[in-house]
Amino acid sequence: DMQFTITRLLRIGKIMALLKQNENDPAFLDRQIVFKSSSGKSSTGLIENQSYTIKDLIHRMIAQNDESVKDILNPLVDQRIYKNVYDAIQCQFPGMPNPNYKMDVYNYSKFLKLFYNAGFLSINDSEFMLQLLTNTDFKNGITKNLDNKIKVAHFFSINEDSSTKQLHEFGIIYLDKPYLLGIMTEGGSIEKQSSVIAEISKMVYEEMNKAI
Repeated sequence: DMQFTITRLLRIGKIMALLKQNENDPAFLDRQIVFKSSSGKSSTGLIENQSYTIKDLIHRMIAQNDESVKDILNPLVDQRIYKNVYDAIQCQFPGMPNPNYKMDVYNYSKFLKLFYNAGFLSINDSEFMLQLLTNTDFKNGITKNLDNKIKVAHFFSINEDSSTKQLHEFGIIYLDKPYLLGIMTEGGSIEKQSSVIAEISKMVYEEMNKAI
């Protein structure tokens, strides 16, 4: 029942809204946007005043954790559709921005269920989102102690802005019978917290593997 700040995890709902906007306007993701950021230098090599497609920017934000992208994607999000995302998981709409918005593990895991069951986006867009999440570059948590042949669609959030550090990770692990795992942590060391997530993931994997 414990709730955590999920500032960076809010991006998943925003990306879902953008993908839904593309369903209404199939040319939307191919639109060229000039990159300008107030969040510092791009971690993926985006160049100021150069144009990129919305689809490329989404990939950099989700798979490569480029925080600078939010400055140009946030204004593109249709607030009505964004609210519909939270209606779909039956949770309070956070609005934008909302740095103090909190959720628990159970409610946040509903996002992954929406992707897996194509419960909000089309089947194609749900598959696109899951494929995008298999490319997430964070390897020190859920996937660390798993066989690298196992497909995992996952995403994470690190929040070091408060007196304590928060590290959260959610994923779908594709065994013969896929399972969903969400772990939210708070402490004083991201390194130690990622190790805890890795150990929990390993234990869950071993138990799930026995059940197959």
